[in-house]
Amino acid sequence: TISADVFTTSNIGYLLLSSTLGIIVGDLLWLEALRLIGAKHVIVIDSIKPFAAAILGRIFLQENIKPPTWGGMILTVLGVGVVSWEEQSKASRSKGDAENECDDTHAEHKIESNRPNNDPDDIETKQICSQNTDNTSSIPDDERNRYWRGYTCAIFNVLADSFGSLLTKQHGIGMTTWAINLLRFGFAG
Repeated sequence: TISADVFTTSNIGYLLLSSTLGIIVGDLLWLEALRLIGAKHVIVIDSIKPFAAAILGRIFLQENIKPPTWGGMILTVLGVGVVSWEEQSKASRSKGDAENECDDTHAEHKIESNRPNNDPDDIETKQICSQNTDNTSSIPDDERNRYWRGYTCAIFNVLADSFGSLLTKQHGIGMTTWAINLLRFGFAG
């Protein structure tokens, strides 16, 4: 049984704020980040949620975090990062190979002589691709903006979810998981 003094106006208000931050705002940001940058980028940012929650718990709830916990979080983030980096590297290599191929439709032919006196017997034709191979300028501004907005949404999702979790832990003391979820998800719904 739950004591009636647990359901104070303050506790319920903070749980509703937790619902707003962690479920409504957090999920909207997460879904927007997924739309903008895709799952493999969002999951890397999502993997820092345990760090954010642990740091907030340390600051606001004076919780101690033991070294094995830190080690586990670090290994998780590294693992997710390595998998994501590997997938990104494969995609970049295959994209780079396709961009570096030069066929006759995108090629110019240039006649050059290898000798200083331009001897006509020593002239060779070189194929030169007219495609841009400069990787720094190949990303259009709208795509850069899309990534910027996507990563911003993903980072703010981490913060919103972490603060929502902090508020739930701080003001849900004495309530059952069912009661907390009923309040939070009921309000969000």
